[in-house]
Amino acid sequence: MDLIKVPLIGEPTAKILKKHGIGNVEQLATLSNDNPLSKIVSNFSLIVNYAKAIVRKELIIKEDITSVFDTIESKNIYFFDAEYNSNYSTTGSYAVFILGWMDMNNKTHQLFLEDPQDELKILRGFSEWVKTESPLLIAYGSKSGDVLKLGKCFSRYDISFTHIENSFFDVYAKVI
Repeated sequence: MDLIKVPLIGEPTAKILKKHGIGNVEQLATLSNDNPLSKIVSNFSLIVNYAKAIVRKELIIKEDITSVFDTIESKNIYFFDAEYNSNYSTTGSYAVFILGWMDMNNKTHQLFLEDPQDELKILRGFSEWVKTESPLLIAYGSKSGDVLKLGKCFSRYDISFTHIENSFFDVYAKVI
């Protein structure tokens, strides 16, 4: 299978790997995290884990956790998603227009931005909810998406975001 099929591998990374004798996903999957390529290729261990998952046709759990649910089953769990206009997260009059989460009993909670002037109100409300509930917010790709964009929105209003950022469990980053 072609290297470009592996998440996080674009043409530049594929060229580097091919230059070092790694021409397909199967070869990539045999590499260990201490391979010298780890110093050259960004996200090397994650890329290798993706390759292993593809070749084995199974989930790969990163070494720092034995099971996803071993690390989260006793916590206040919510599945989270945000909708925002990423073009305005830093400079716009507003960016976030929906924040939503669902608990383990399928009860959903949503904050809708009906008036652009109310973004600050939504962000403050969400921040207070996180402080009160101490949730574990399970999301897909949150480290590269929701956390990054929400952080910019919160910083636009000079509101602390650390407690929210620390509440996320990114399925994309921790489970392959």
